[in-house]
Amino acid sequence: MLNTVAIILSSLAILLIFAGLAVARRPKRHVPLMYAAFAVDMIALAIVELAPLFQGDVDPVSGLAREFEWAKTIHATLATIAVIAYIVQIVNGRRILRGERQFLPRHKRWAKIFLVFRLLAYGTMFTV
Repeated sequence: MLNTVAIILSSLAILLIFAGLAVARRPKRHVPLMYAAFAVDMIALAIVELAPLFQGDVDPVSGLAREFEWAKTIHATLATIAVIAYIVQIVNGRRILRGERQFLPRHKRWAKIFLVFRLLAYGTMFTV
C-alpha cells in the first residue's frame, strides 16, 4: 500500500518536473512547479524509507531492510544523486531569482544532470 502511494507521488513529481520545464522561461510558473515537484518527491522518499519500519521488513539490529539487493543499491545511488541535484538546482535558481544571472548556465547544465538522474531513479524504482 505505502509503495503504491510512493509510486503515485513519484509519478506526480515527474509530471510536475516536465510541467516546470515547459515553462522554464517564466519564473513565476516555473519556480512553484519545481518546488512542488521537490516537495512531492521528498514525501515519496520519506514513505519509501519509512515503509519497511511499518511493515516489519527491517532487521531490528542493523535497521536495514533485510533484502538489500543490487537493484536497491543502484536505485538508491541514482535517487541520492537526484536529490543532490535538486538541492543544487534550488540554490542556483534562488541566486538567479535574486538577479545573479551568471548562475544561469550552471543552472541549465545541472538541469540536464538532474533530469537524467531523476528519470533513471524513476525507472529503477520499479525494479526494487
